[in-house]
Amino acid sequence: MRKGVRFHHGRTLTTKDVLYTVQRLRDVNSPSRWQYEEIERVEIVSDFAISFYLLQPNRLFLHFFSSFYMSILPHDVAFSERNLIGTGPFRMAEFTDRVLVLEAYDDYFRERPFLDRVEFWFMPVHMEKDLYQLPDANPAKLDGHGDNGEIESVMDGCQFIVFNFRKEGVQRHRSFRKAMRLVFDRAAIIEELKGNRISPADSFFPENSKQTDVEKATLQEAKALLRESGYAAEELKLYYWNKKEFHDDARWIRNRGEAVGLRLSLHPVHLTDYYTTDADQEADMLVICESLEEDTEWGYLRLFQDEACFIRRLLDREQHAWLDRSIRSLAMLISPEQRARILDQIERRMRDEDWVLFGYHMNKITQYHPALHGVTLDSFGWIDFSKLWIKKEMLAQTGS
Repeated sequence: MRKGVRFHHGRTLTTKDVLYTVQRLRDVNSPSRWQYEEIERVEIVSDFAISFYLLQPNRLFLHFFSSFYMSILPHDVAFSERNLIGTGPFRMAEFTDRVLVLEAYDDYFRERPFLDRVEFWFMPVHMEKDLYQLPDANPAKLDGHGDNGEIESVMDGCQFIVFNFRKEGVQRHRSFRKAMRLVFDRAAIIEELKGNRISPADSFFPENSKQTDVEKATLQEAKALLRESGYAAEELKLYYWNKKEFHDDARWIRNRGEAVGLRLSLHPVHLTDYYTTDADQEADMLVICESLEEDTEWGYLRLFQDEACFIRRLLDREQHAWLDRSIRSLAMLISPEQRARILDQIERRMRDEDWVLFGYHMNKITQYHPALHGVTLDSFGWIDFSKLWIKKEMLAQTGS
């Protein structure tokens, strides 16, 4: 391990902290524990050397250790969401219901951030206006028409519908899912709702979707498929991510379903209820979006294996067993091309058997003040704050 890495409370990071972090993931029953279930035993060699013994070969083991789930925590400090202690370029200075304040950490083991302080202000969940004014901000600069910088990017991932295979019901019938494929017309929803819906999805990854031509569907066949499935006009529950675009999607799907005699009730899932929602038990279908990390291989694995992800949460034991076997075989392969073929096989089965109905890919527009320089985005649209710097002349010109 690298020597001289210091936690935000001043102590040097050692192998005890690595061991504690792994053990904690197991103790709290973390949804990401699938990455470390093959660890047979761990031996601390010294303060800066640690050995992991695995039950079987895993070419992705070090890959897993570089994921954000394995952010090393100090073994001598009780975990607190309001006072996280890590080793990154910023330390947490304040965390309330209104704001999260980060301050540059002078003892960071790499180069110090250019900015001294970053503030995250939390917007109310329900707002009547599209704009939330920060305390002490200049309203003249917040009218949405200023000379702001802007970055447009296509998200790796897509919006989709996943069916609940853990719940008994008509959604488990293949003909019903085929009917929903026609109701959930990817080309039509993009054409009619527009917004940031930019292209039909036939894969989680936009580059793969480009290889497929998606035509608008007709509803005549959907009626016949519903009859074939045994659907008897019962009301089904469509859950969806509680964001405006998905609320619009859910209403669009409900209204289109009515044309073929499909009755849907709509149930929003709030971000704060992500882990506690009753969707796992009550939903018949779920409309959601997943973004893939820049490391798309690991992102795919997270979608299929992480117990916090809704794909995993809504599939049944038989589907889980098949996914687990596929992932275990993938992890033993050296060749990235061979691993990619297995991931493609997984996605193809999900698509061909309508476990998942791909919807559309989206773009994301990030606005920032023109005085900010060094703006780069990751796959989630987040800015790397450690690389930002402010051009004071520009700041003076804008009066901020």
